[in-house]
Amino acid sequence: MARESLPQSDGPFLLAYEPVWAIGSGRAASVGEISAMHDALRNLAGPQTPLLYGGSVKPENAGALAEIRNVDGFLVGGASLDPETFIKIAAQLNEAERNCERASV
Repeated sequence: MARESLPQSDGPFLLAYEPVWAIGSGRAASVGEISAMHDALRNLAGPQTPLLYGGSVKPENAGALAEIRNVDGFLVGGASLDPETFIKIAAQLNEAERNCERASV
C-alpha cells in the first residue's frame, strides 16, 4: 500500500482494515497479524489517523483486540445487527479502557 492511496485532503479521516479472508468468515486475524498490519498502517497514515480493525469483532474478542497497539477502534460488522451483542462489545471496550487507565496510574 502506498501513501498515494490515502486521501489527499487536509481534512481528518480514519482508516479501517479487515483482512479479505475474514470478511463474512467469522474468524478474526491473530493478535500478531493485526499488530503487524496496524503498525504498517500507522507508519503510512501517521500518528493522528485513527486506525480501526474490522475483522469479526465479537464480545468474546473485543477486549483482547482493544489492547493491540495502534488499534484505535473497531468497524463492527455483523455483530452490530444484534443490539445485545453490540452492547456486550461496548462493555468489553469500556472494561479494556478502565484496565488501561489503572495500568497507567
